[in-house]
Amino acid sequence: MIRPFDLCLPSTSIKHIFLLGIFLVLSSVGKGQYLIEGHIEKPDTNLRAYLNILNQWNEFNTISEYMILKGTRISADGYFRFEGNELSDAQGFYKIHFADPTFTVVHMTGDPEQKNFFHFLLTNQDTVSIQLKDAIHAPGELEIQSTIPQNQILPELQANFDRIQAQDKKSQQPNHLRLIENKLSQSALENWEVYDHTLIRMYLLHNGNLEAEKHQEKFMKTLMGLRDPNFRPVYFQSLQEHMGSKLYGELKKENAFLRQINYGLWGLVCVLALGIFFLFRINKRKSTESPVPSVIEGLTSKEKEVAKLIGERLTNKEIAARLFISEATVKTHLNSIYRKTKLPSRAQLQQQLEKETAI
Repeated sequence: MIRPFDLCLPSTSIKHIFLLGIFLVLSSVGKGQYLIEGHIEKPDTNLRAYLNILNQWNEFNTISEYMILKGTRISADGYFRFEGNELSDAQGFYKIHFADPTFTVVHMTGDPEQKNFFHFLLTNQDTVSIQLKDAIHAPGELEIQSTIPQNQILPELQANFDRIQAQDKKSQQPNHLRLIENKLSQSALENWEVYDHTLIRMYLLHNGNLEAEKHQEKFMKTLMGLRDPNFRPVYFQSLQEHMGSKLYGELKKENAFLRQINYGLWGLVCVLALGIFFLFRINKRKSTESPVPSVIEGLTSKEKEVAKLIGERLTNKEIAARLFISEATVKTHLNSIYRKTKLPSRAQLQQQLEKETAI
């Protein structure tokens, strides 16, 4: 006869099931929690570590109180730690910076050789391990291990940018600074082609000081990549607004330039039209105006004959012979001509007749 008790599992199996249950419960409780652990080889206990969230695509080199999520002390042996489950499940950029709270918690150093901050990617489920030689560190003194592989790339990219920017300290010549800017942009463009992770590309666009109007294709590809639901949607929104304002401003400049050209062309057309109009009116006026009356009009037929011969520079004697009249009669006609034409001399009469003949 089999007793019910004999059907029970061995005590060891019960223990295993119990432990497995506890493990599953703990796993479910711990699911969705991030963990950030850091160590500084040369700690400064006056400083505290602050965890920041980046809500805009261009907040890598800025800091404000609304970006700070929490702060923690740095132990005497250089360890600090952040953990919780309040973050988004979508991947995004976060920043840790070090500051003295007795002075201000909102503090970032602009010196590329003495950074007090660094960036990394994080979701609510990820673990990040950070190793620093000093809180105020130089390029290459930061190491990140993470469940997100791209976190190992970011320190290298930032160190490269810092080394290029550090060259600005050696010279303040405008041409040299321009070369540094070009080198920074070229490095960002080359790395943009190497890494196809959208958030890394976004990081390169900003830190390489690339302009949306000059690199529209790369900005557009990055923007489209940010529509992935695995990334925080705030980056798509902010980059879209940035591109819209930049490209709209560039389009506005082009349109203004085209408008100036159009205004200039219309002005030229108007001037030409007015010129043609006035020339037409002048020619029309000339064609409709009565011809200038001749100096010999109003003279008698005999006086006209005398005047014409004077225009041919004949003497009184020659005129008398030509017209079969006496010289006295010629003089009488001349006096009448002078009176009617109001020309005081024979020379002026000859000049006037020559002008009319030339016309």
